[in-house]
Amino acid sequence: MVIAQAEQAKAQAEVAKKQADSQLEMAKHAAEQARKQADLELKRQEMMMVDAREREQMAQNTALKIAEINAQYGAQIRQQDIDESIKREKAQIDAAVKVHATQVAKQTEKHIEVEHDEKGRPHKLVVRTVE
Repeated sequence: MVIAQAEQAKAQAEVAKKQADSQLEMAKHAAEQARKQADLELKRQEMMMVDAREREQMAQNTALKIAEINAQYGAQIRQQDIDESIKREKAQIDAAVKVHATQVAKQTEKHIEVEHDEKGRPHKLVVRTVE
């Protein structure tokens, strides 16, 4: 009887240890995931800061070039005119890309059919391009 109780206590202790180990592993996993998420967020913020800095530098360089051209050649170039021109060209490019993507999608659209033998059992898949 005493031996049975001791074995039962030992089994319960092993179960408790396994549960504690499992909880510890889950906590380690959660901590690792949180660390990875924090690393990704840090990288994202760094990339955004670099991007913002580069954009600001480009804007300053553009303003300087505009001022130099205006002074050197007596031109009346404005940043707003350049921005509008870029916006129009970007819209044209976006429209052309969209048309091209639609054409490619239509050309590569596939249709799958099942061919049957003389007894009506499926025996072959046929892939056809839809045009």
